[in-house]
Amino acid sequence: MKRAQGSFEILVAIALMTFIFLILVFLTFDRRNELFQIEDVVTEKSECMKISNMITALLVAGLKTNITFELEKDVNVDGSSGVVTTAGKEYICKFPHTMVSSFDGNSSFDLSEGYVVAENINGTVVMYNV
Repeated sequence: MKRAQGSFEILVAIALMTFIFLILVFLTFDRRNELFQIEDVVTEKSECMKISNMITALLVAGLKTNITFELEKDVNVDGSSGVVTTAGKEYICKFPHTMVSSFDGNSSFDLSEGYVVAENINGTVVMYNV
């Protein structure tokens, strides 16, 4: 009878360790998901600030200046209100009200992930995907 009791105690100990292991695995995956969400927000903030800074840099640099840069996320630029919105709508930033348009003259336009050219043409910042 003593051998059977020892086996039961070993099974309980193994079950308890397995349960603790599963809790740790769950907490690890939960933390990992939180980090991925934070990374997405930081990337969207970075893209938004990148566009805003490019517009300001082009205005300061003067006429006939161009900048080529890469976007990691899609963004929407609204030149009439001076707002840049990321595709995930997680982050919105503003830039100085100025003449900003797409290559075809629209003041509200989307820029896709990839390379973007921004130019200061006669005081208007023109942005388009390459």
